[in-house]
Amino acid sequence: MLPHWFFPPHQDGYLAQDPIQRSFFTVESIGGLEQALVREAIQNALDARSGNEPVLIRFALLNSVDPNDYAPFFGDLIPHLEAAADGVVEVPDFSSPMKFVIVEDFNTTGLEGDPEKNYIQVPAPDQDFYYFWRNIGRTGKTESNRGRWGLGKTVFPAASTFQTFFGLTCRQSDGQRMLMGQSVLKHHTIGNTHYTPYGYFALTRANSQFALPITDSDPVDHFRETFKLMRKNKPGLSIVIPAPAQDMTIDSIKIACIQQYYYAIMVGDLYLLINDVNVKRDNLEEFTRALPDSIEGFDKAAFLRTLSFVSWAINLEAEDYIQLGQPHEKSAPNWNDYLPENQLQTARERFEADGKVAFRVGMKVERKREKRQKQQIHTGWFKVFIERDDQLKKPESHYLRNGIRLVDIKGHSLRGIRALVVIDDEKLSKMLGDAENPAHTEWQKDAPAFKQFEHGPSSLSFVKNSLAVLAGKLTKAADAVEQDLLKDIFYLENPNDGLTAKTSGIQGEKPDQGITDTGIVNLPKRDQPITSRKTANGIEISSSEISEHRVGTLHLRFAYEVVRGNPFQKYSPLDFSFDDLGMRIESENVEVAGQSANLLTVHVLGVPFRVRVTGFDGLRDVVMKVDWDEEGEDLQ
Repeated sequence: MLPHWFFPPHQDGYLAQDPIQRSFFTVESIGGLEQALVREAIQNALDARSGNEPVLIRFALLNSVDPNDYAPFFGDLIPHLEAAADGVVEVPDFSSPMKFVIVEDFNTTGLEGDPEKNYIQVPAPDQDFYYFWRNIGRTGKTESNRGRWGLGKTVFPAASTFQTFFGLTCRQSDGQRMLMGQSVLKHHTIGNTHYTPYGYFALTRANSQFALPITDSDPVDHFRETFKLMRKNKPGLSIVIPAPAQDMTIDSIKIACIQQYYYAIMVGDLYLLINDVNVKRDNLEEFTRALPDSIEGFDKAAFLRTLSFVSWAINLEAEDYIQLGQPHEKSAPNWNDYLPENQLQTARERFEADGKVAFRVGMKVERKREKRQKQQIHTGWFKVFIERDDQLKKPESHYLRNGIRLVDIKGHSLRGIRALVVIDDEKLSKMLGDAENPAHTEWQKDAPAFKQFEHGPSSLSFVKNSLAVLAGKLTKAADAVEQDLLKDIFYLENPNDGLTAKTSGIQGEKPDQGITDTGIVNLPKRDQPITSRKTANGIEISSSEISEHRVGTLHLRFAYEVVRGNPFQKYSPLDFSFDDLGMRIESENVEVAGQSANLLTVHVLGVPFRVRVTGFDGLRDVVMKVDWDEEGEDLQ
């Protein structure tokens, strides 16, 4: 039997569901599919690291592969592409040269395990081949790995305009080379036969729809030579992605690599080869300086200063840190217990003298079952680094867990302050990894696996708020106030209307990342105890660093924007309602006191606090009116 493309027929009575995984990698804050591709490819390779040598990853862009060379790998796929074409799946011109993206990793194990495994019930970490090719949303990775949703690999077909990719692995255990391809379309019909979405380029047994890898040397070598792979017999995985989006360039891949994994490069865990250009810790700054000066969304000068800051952080000695707090055995972590005046004064003096300061923070990491069994409480540690950079045009916050950059955590709101949280402690990394969303862009307290931890939500808030709290304590209150803190979010419709927020195109808008010099209505400093920002599908309201303000209760009213008239007067429950299950409220340090129609009322329990509202129609603009009541005592 020769290698060929095939899609298993749909079986009567089975649920027909088209794949939706691609949406996990269109998160606006990630910055596009090339950023998602780089994030997932490098993450998977770091998880498969073999030995102590840095993981080597090669990215290459083949701009023009001759159709006579690539045609043998697509022939019987074409009818399925034509049947499934829908605007997402595009049928290319297979008679013309085609562009391919190549991703190869080395100093890794390759896809180990039995290639003929049909089903595994209990997660098995030694069955990488099975989980990579035959599963979505299921993984054999352990809790110590960077990724564990089993969704990362779906970025490979998502990066192709016709949802297709190939993988060639060489395994460390036996040196065996195995080639397969996968195409992720939708349910489609050819003639009278209905086909399922997942197709394979593989071998099959007689009268079977079970995909088996291609192992014969001739077709494997032909594939390797056609797509100019470096892989010969070294362990690892090579990915070939046909027809990527036209805006995916080698420069965009370069920027994605250094933006997402600068830390792994700088600590010597990662070594890159991008179109034959080496990138490692010794030349990362030089490589960055050689990039074009004007690339949308990339401030090269600011990034070079970030690299200098991270280099300082990496090279600190133990005595250079201010160590904060010993975890309380029974209570959730609270920043009020971690900042005695003597340590705070030391931190301020260092920050004033050097413009930089580093903290090492300990906190309790305890599973609920460990508490029931009265096992020893674990202490997890994370590091916080803060510096002043007067050239920064907006606040800069970085959160890194095991080298993964979580790009959708708000951090602090202080202009001219750059800050970094590093979690590389094994115990704490396991806990926070269980709180990550599928795209690994943020921590979510409601993540199913995270519920096993004692004081989980409070612990998560403690880490997330570390930059806002510590940066706020280091800077004076007068310096912390930003007159344009609410830019592009709040405006005054009428002097008597109160404070109103507006979002534009919620679903497609990029969340506000910081402060610019754009002028807005000048609000008095005393009226800024809260701030707000757009999110991918809603609005987030949170405390500002002006912690002496006493916000007791927030009254939040929402409506869809209208062409004429007052949107709040024209609100209808048919638009949306907090009585509907589709509206979602996430909160920290507040208590929801009431929710109905378009009104949400919350009591603030302490600072920092946060309320995120999602579930609006992504095709409509949303306006928000905010009122607050003050209480008699400070929240701190």
